[in-house]
Amino acid sequence: MAEGADINEADDDGLTPLILAAYAGQIGTIEWLLEHGADPNIQNDDRETCLISGMAPKNADEVIPILLKAGANPNLRDTMNRTPLIWAAVLGHTGAAQALIAAGTDLSIRDEGNASALTGAVISGHLEVVDALLAAGDKTDLGQAAMIAMNDGKTELLLKLVDGGLSPDYAEGDRNMSLLHYAAALGNAKATQELLKRGAKPDPVDILLTAPLGLAASGGHVDVLKALLAGGAEVDHVTKFQGSALRAAAESGCLACVEVLLEAGADPGLRDQWDKSSVYYAEENGHPELVEVLKQAAAGAKR
Repeated sequence: MAEGADINEADDDGLTPLILAAYAGQIGTIEWLLEHGADPNIQNDDRETCLISGMAPKNADEVIPILLKAGANPNLRDTMNRTPLIWAAVLGHTGAAQALIAAGTDLSIRDEGNASALTGAVISGHLEVVDALLAAGDKTDLGQAAMIAMNDGKTELLLKLVDGGLSPDYAEGDRNMSLLHYAAALGNAKATQELLKRGAKPDPVDILLTAPLGLAASGGHVDVLKALLAGGAEVDHVTKFQGSALRAAAESGCLACVEVLLEAGADPGLRDQWDKSSVYYAEENGHPELVEVLKQAAAGAKR
């Protein structure tokens, strides 16, 4: 520097001393470079700034506030359209995320894969970053993030998103499947119970009028069946094709499901649009034990 070197000189990849110092987490060097005029908003050939490279070291939570105080722009994006906040969310740097939020970063920006900071934090499983984003009022992609959490079995994260403002009756997709549909299909009894506690309707329907109870019965998820019935699900709800949960359980061969449904008052005499009963489906799919149970239930219902 004393001999006239350019403090912002970049190498063949566009890396400046500040970008490299941030990448290495060298606090003293970062502070010295900034004091001597280093530009915190220069982007390298991948459009990464020192804020983005500063997410690499373990002490990113210390590095990022220093750079922000020196005027680093929190909304500059790299070639993947990722902001420093998205990187902080993906890598789990809670302190860095909080500093970026306080600096006014745009919470709604999505990367080229259409992922926001919130969905990035959920995919990576960083609960504290999710908390920070929700506390900041981030409602970007709450539904998408919840579906990711549901499919990944991250029930605690799912419930954080519902408590953070997502309707417990949220539904999406061509079939209009709700969170409760997915919980039932995946056999997630805890999510089922907690969604019902948070006010989810027990019998939402998709475009085929299928309710969660039928999906739980079809999948053999007894604990989910019990949770739905305890939460007020209609035991004899039928689909567009007049199929009941009992029929689904008989078809799949789940004896425990059949017993739970019958105990809850399911009608073994119900017939679908093809005039077929649950007994027929148990027979057709090779479940002789179920055939006897259903025949006995049907005979008892007639008496």
